[in-house]
Amino acid sequence: PELAEVVAALPAHLHPPSVLGFLRTPQPDLRHGDTAVNPLQWLAAGGEVSAVVAAAQKVDWYTA
Repeated sequence: PELAEVVAALPAHLHPPSVLGFLRTPQPDLRHGDTAVNPLQWLAAGGEVSAVVAAAQKVDWYTA
């Protein structure tokens, strides 16, 4: 259910490889200690889905 909420927050025009890239790329705002983690790691560790949605909303999808 959390992943569905994250995907729904992404721009609808994104190609599947772009979605996968976001999910597998460490995001500066998702941290375990001093280490940035990717959204999949964050959610697997019990992190709040709202933090991943917020990270997705910060991405400049046209230059990322």
